[in-house]
Amino acid sequence: MRRSHAVTRRALPAIALACMATVTSAAFAGTSTVTYVLDDVWLFPDDSHPGAPPRQMTGTIEWTYVEGDFENGTGEFVELSLPWWSETLPPLAWTIETSALEITMPGKYHDLGVDVTLRFLEPLSLDRPSTIDTVLSAFEIEVGIARSGHVISGSAIPDAAICPADLDGDLSVGFGDILAIIGAWGPCPGCPEDLSGNDVVDFADILAVIASWGPCSQP
Repeated sequence: MRRSHAVTRRALPAIALACMATVTSAAFAGTSTVTYVLDDVWLFPDDSHPGAPPRQMTGTIEWTYVEGDFENGTGEFVELSLPWWSETLPPLAWTIETSALEITMPGKYHDLGVDVTLRFLEPLSLDRPSTIDTVLSAFEIEVGIARSGHVISGSAIPDAAICPADLDGDLSVGFGDILAIIGAWGPCPGCPEDLSGNDVVDFADILAVIASWGPCSQP
């Protein structure tokens, strides 16, 4: 029994070190957030009301992820507006993945309901728009009258595509972005700081920042 106890005592420091390493790794695993704007998204109630005009859906999504693990991040709407639905109605819930998003209304209410599914032809990325799949995307929204149909256009545009010179992500091009250019100075193929696309971060990229100076415009 004493020998077994001694082995246990010797093992404790190794276990503690392993736990510390896990905590340290988690502490230093940086997280980032990319913002997407739903652009030109139109819902056409062609199943329930073929003669009715389409209505626009708008929204802003924030996707938060651990550096190096973009696909397993989490998303949430920071702004959402659905046609035929108002803020006075019950709150909505959503599930957001890189390949699709779904908006629903939790619970059961008489003559009320939401089920909107947007699927993307290209998964969400850091710097390229993701086009909505108009074949597989659909909706059903009931506010007294049930309306259902298809999503006929739209995309999710990341802030980097809206404003590529906004390198620090504050939705404005300014001195912080010039500092980001200086910090990446030199050969840097594929870097977001290489705004001129010549595989080198240099004065051409500073000029690109100056040319985009000020608040980023929305699509």
